[in-house]
Amino acid sequence: MKKSILEVSKHKTQVMDFLKNAILIIDADYMVIYLNPACEKLLKVNKEEVLHKSVYDLHPDAPEDVRHIENTVKYRRPAEVKRMPYQFGEFNSYFNLETHLLEENGEVLGAMAEFSDVTEFVLEEEKFKLNLEQMASSIILLPEGKGILPLNQTIIEDLEIDLIIQKVLMSVSEKKLTSLIVDLSSIFEANEHFFHSINGLLNALKLLGVSVIITGIKPSVAHEMAVSGVSFNQHKVQFIRSLRNAL
Repeated sequence: MKKSILEVSKHKTQVMDFLKNAILIIDADYMVIYLNPACEKLLKVNKEEVLHKSVYDLHPDAPEDVRHIENTVKYRRPAEVKRMPYQFGEFNSYFNLETHLLEENGEVLGAMAEFSDVTEFVLEEEKFKLNLEQMASSIILLPEGKGILPLNQTIIEDLEIDLIIQKVLMSVSEKKLTSLIVDLSSIFEANEHFFHSINGLLNALKLLGVSVIITGIKPSVAHEMAVSGVSFNQHKVQFIRSLRNAL
């Protein structure tokens, strides 16, 4: 059976050698029987040194939660992982990985893993998200201890609203604000979690002694809030149709 899987890989070697994604194949005994140049580069190994050796010896210090190709053989279950942290020893990367169980007539021959390095993409995305969070929690300062917090649809669709709330509270405290206008004119649709988070913000601001005015609620959002059952009435919040009228 081991010969069969080797023969299959030989037929595809010429193609796999030129693939951009890394390819690693092991047999049912966890021995490495193939890896392409992209895999050598990604895993920082030399093909001649790892062929026909246990896959566990490639990186002995690798944690169990990244050993998906081994577990594919062990549990006979393929895996697909997006943005897998590959962070141990000299590695500080993120991989997209997909494994396939190799079988013949119901007998497990081994497994193949295909993976790619998405580290640069993940880091850029995290940086972009951090910038969005900073912008989303930015308070526009006004005279006499007042400020404006303009919220937009991004905090519902792409960001962690609870994290934004924490940053807003820190900013309010640092700037010693006594009054805050929360402008929702750029929110076109919301969900129950958003309303509960805003409710938590209002409660915290009340404890800090900060008065709140909410402006720009659209009819669709007002309807969604009514349906959600979340009420801001207990906070004695003032609602004004537009930001201009509140200034």
